Amino acid sequence: MSLFETEAIVLNGIRLGEADKLVTLLTAKKGKVKAVANGARRPRSRFGAALEPFTHCNVILFEKKPTILMRMNQADILQPFMKIREDLDRINAAARMVQIVSALLPEGEANPEIFSLLRTGLGEVEKRDRLEWLVRAFEIRCLKHAGYQARLDRCLICHREIDSIRVYFSPMNGGTLCGSCARTIRDPLEPVSPGTVSLLRLVGRMNWSGLFRLKATPRMLQEVKSVMDAHFTFILGRPL
Repeated sequence: MSLFETEAIVLNGIRLGEADKLVTLLTAKKGKVKAVANGARRPRSRFGAALEPFTHCNVILFEKKPTILMRMNQADILQPFMKIREDLDRINAAARMVQIVSALLPEGEANPEIFSLLRTGLGEVEKRDRLEWLVRAFEIRCLKHAGYQARLDRCLICHREIDSIRVYFSPMNGGTLCGSCARTIRDPLEPVSPGTVSLLRLVGRMNWSGLFRLKATPRMLQEVKSVMDAHFTFILGRPL
């Protein structure tokens, strides 16, 4: 049994009993955890609005093994991200980020890079307008920090640099194939242009300000979305 304090981001919450709430958190110290907040749904709850989705807060949790559920003793808001809740498009973008993190991360394994990525990503959702591009960039970076980064610089079979007009992404193999090698693969492939492949490589290396200086055509955005959807579906065994 132990009591600890950590930064956390609220991923989601559900009703529990008459007045309690079961909250899923992404914490800086323990990764993804579930905690019971007793009395959180009462009008004068000590938690206030700290347990609303997307909220960045500081929490005190009580861990009691062997159960995986923790008990939340206190939650103080650090960043409410209120502007997200005022706009449906921003809600959808933030919800996609939270959904990706929830699906990729196992419970109880700390991942400081993804915690920082989600905290920064929600801040960007509040102030940016190119939300679709922001979500795609978040997806690419989240896969990288979760250990699923795709190989995009060379063909996975012949190992030649990708410089041809015909390029394909293989979700099963986690990377790109040249046109010649793609003909030998029976698994589903996603066709992508060399420009989109270059864009995918750049996103993983640039800071957020640099990302929004990049120009992506509607076709490139659609190709990136198709690649990400296929990649997630293979990793998770189901569509997001």
